[in-house]
Amino acid sequence: LCVDIAICRGVEVDDFIQYKDLNGEPYNVTYDERSFIINGKRSILLGGSVHYPRFSEAEWPSIVEKAIADGLNHLEIYVF
Repeated sequence: LCVDIAICRGVEVDDFIQYKDLNGEPYNVTYDERSFIINGKRSILLGGSVHYPRFSEAEWPSIVEKAIADGLNHLEIYVF
């Protein structure tokens, strides 16, 4: 939904900053009614969640790779 809203407002998804663009440097985060703003550039958080105990350790690299391939830029992990 967030991506669709951005596109409808004439903003391309590629215009949003991604974590890899930060190169491990410190960054400034603010927000407004439309999105988070990281170092002055809009960013929409597109994420998913994973229940840690439901997957084996060997499956984790594949899970993260699939999340990235699906366009997610954050992953919420439940540990219980």
